[in-house]
Amino acid sequence: MRRMSTPLALFLHAILMFGWKSWDEPRVAASEEPAFELAHFSANDLEDVVYTTPEGIFLKSGPRPLRLVAVGEEAPMTRGGRFRTFGPVRINRRGTVAFQATLEGGEVASGLFIVRARERARPLVLAGQPAPQTRGRFVAFERLELTDRIRVLGVLPIPETEIVLFRATVEEGEEKRRGLFFALVAGGDVGALVVQGQPVGARRSRYRAFGDFSALSVDSFPLGVVRIAFIAELEEEEVPEGIFLLTLFPQLSEFARPIVLSGEDAPGGPGVGRFHRFRFVSLNRNELTFVATLTGERAGEGIFQAVTVGPLVFLQSKVLQGGNVPFGPGRFEHFGELSSNNNEQLVFRATVTGRDAPEGLYLVSLGPLTITTTVAEVGDQAPQQDGEITRIGEFVLLDNGKTYFQASLTGGDAREAIYIGSARRIFPTGIRR
Repeated sequence: MRRMSTPLALFLHAILMFGWKSWDEPRVAASEEPAFELAHFSANDLEDVVYTTPEGIFLKSGPRPLRLVAVGEEAPMTRGGRFRTFGPVRINRRGTVAFQATLEGGEVASGLFIVRARERARPLVLAGQPAPQTRGRFVAFERLELTDRIRVLGVLPIPETEIVLFRATVEEGEEKRRGLFFALVAGGDVGALVVQGQPVGARRSRYRAFGDFSALSVDSFPLGVVRIAFIAELEEEEVPEGIFLLTLFPQLSEFARPIVLSGEDAPGGPGVGRFHRFRFVSLNRNELTFVATLTGERAGEGIFQAVTVGPLVFLQSKVLQGGNVPFGPGRFEHFGELSSNNNEQLVFRATVTGRDAPEGLYLVSLGPLTITTTVAEVGDQAPQQDGEITRIGEFVLLDNGKTYFQASLTGGDAREAIYIGSARRIFPTGIRR
């Protein structure tokens, strides 16, 4: 198959060329590329799948999908607003679904909502609502994460709750600020984690912007634990970026802990250099994994893992630019989003050179050993005569090692579908268009 410049390759190249500012703006599909109809989806460890279509949000937890929310359906507490479009969606083990939606016909433009099977959707946070630790109101919501249920009795006047963590834009008069916030599903309380302009702990600096973030929840006894890892740009020239770790429960950290900063030595041997910028992050019970660009001559970027033991942080390189692609010729060129599980596995998106497949999803083992394998690549044949994979969209790695991913197709019976990748094989989920 002829190698071409794919949308992922162009996007990653733009990040390297133009830096951070493209992170703060919503990603817009290239005009020549059709929009995904199965644009957003999520899967939990019970293998329930929730996904969006132009008609609504659906849950597949059995042989037939169940519609949870429909386009045009009235959104409660919005004074006549109706659901227009759906953004990112997340499902946890309990089957609770959190989603972002835009509205029309009412007094609210957008918001974050909660829904469960055979229940009506309810708002969690709405545009126009006051934003905590600011003098403004929410005007836009970006990405979100949903935790599993954790015990909070003694910390809060409720026994347990799930938590939605989200990045949002706040309007303060003529100025706008961005920040990371959280909302309790039980009770609806909304709080701020970190906000643009806030001091960065003991450093003589402030947060300028926020990039990717990842959340971990552990329902331990007597109190659950919620941690958030996030990438931030700082208002200082010598250390422009860093990855920070924050604890929300059982007690909110006074300051986020820096895990790795720009300018620090990167592991991986001679020629790797120092960390320059950070792009994607994924947090699990054992490690924090991230994509970083580098200053050395040997590799321009790579995937790394960080393990914290008390005040110490141990870093290890997992995959570097120029590394060999498994199962044949080719080398890794640029790295994209990450998804890790609690069983020492990480799936990452990458573009490659010297290979017929221009990009794909790959799995690497975490911990002390590094074993890399292929999950799925552009050009692979999909099952059930669905056709050939031409684009790979969102993906998620479950604790059982299965990777659920969205794909666009050509030359077969389907235009789009959600598949399971496992052990170099692709399996259908029954979700296709």
